[in-house]
Amino acid sequence: MTDPAAAGARVEEAYLAQLDRDWRPVREIHPEDEMYLWTEEIGVPPASRRVQYMISGYEILLLLEHLASCLGRELSACTPLLDFACGYGRSTRFLVHEVGAGRMLCSDILGGAVDWLTATLGVPAMLSAPDPADVDFGREFELIWVGSLFSHLPRERFKSWLAKLYGALASDGVLVFSTHGAGLCPADAEDPSGFSFVRRSESRTLSLDEYGATYVTPAVVRAIADEVGVARLRGLAREVWGVQDGYVAARAELPELERWNLTPRVLGGIFRADVDAE
Repeated sequence: MTDPAAAGARVEEAYLAQLDRDWRPVREIHPEDEMYLWTEEIGVPPASRRVQYMISGYEILLLLEHLASCLGRELSACTPLLDFACGYGRSTRFLVHEVGAGRMLCSDILGGAVDWLTATLGVPAMLSAPDPADVDFGREFELIWVGSLFSHLPRERFKSWLAKLYGALASDGVLVFSTHGAGLCPADAEDPSGFSFVRRSESRTLSLDEYGATYVTPAVVRAIADEVGVARLRGLAREVWGVQDGYVAARAELPELERWNLTPRVLGGIFRADVDAE
């Protein structure tokens, strides 16, 4: 009988080997990485869990490279970069190779994740907090990436974290974040306001009062952005992982942002090819 772990490692290695890069990401996954543990909870087959985890991390690198290109920039020049709410480095392990450990800062609310990121990936990392008023980044950033945090926050935290992170941008910087679109909300939990917060999440450690499941319409995201003084906001439906809506907030007027479109994604794979030699 095939060992699922061994089969999964082979699939993962094959996937990483075909990436068009001159580097390989760290393959170690922390045993408490909730993004990896979540793959089991949603029914991903054992042999596919590691590669699914790696794919989701690599797609963020592709997304940010594509956005930078649309803005006429190179991702490697969008520094310093803040990888916020980064967990145990699902996307960090890819970003660090293109950005450089010394030109980025990682932050998460889990102390174990912060320690692991520095020890394993060599990136500076700082502990976050539930209340943004208790966090001081001590610098401004050209690019801030926030993966799947705003898809978990109650409205007041959503608003205050958007204000905090937007305020940490350099004058020509951009904040990139994702949300669950309202269409993903279970019918029995839908709030007519367009902002629905459900006390349910994949986290095994965070309070459901602070970290649940949030579903929000683009109109409400824009209204909250207006409340906190976001000068420019552009959104794309299901841009992140093909599921979550993606948003870019900018301090300056960036006409190039209108060129931002969906990141090209590989939606399938070739499992067999037969060639007729004649």
